[in-house]
Amino acid sequence: MPRLFTGLELPPDVTFELNLLKGGIPGARWIDPSSFHITLRFAGDIPELAARELDHALLGLHFEPFEIRLKGIGYFGGNKPRTLYVGVSANDPLQR
Repeated sequence: MPRLFTGLELPPDVTFELNLLKGGIPGARWIDPSSFHITLRFAGDIPELAARELDHALLGLHFEPFEIRLKGIGYFGGNKPRTLYVGVSANDPLQR
């Protein structure tokens, strides 16, 4: 079963700026900037047929470009952080 999420790619200038922030955390393993994204919804492990149906449905979506503001830095993983993230300010186009 594939593990899926929906997300948005980041513009190259934003990816470049975020990549400059890497470092300063002993033992950290950093992902390649080409993998930077904004997660919209985590679907998790879903059956292959459902994955194909989701892919087909998402291909039909079209949106006008809109602005997103990055806000704050946090982490997942409690006492043993495993993922750092940059937050996103809420806005109407993003909610749609």
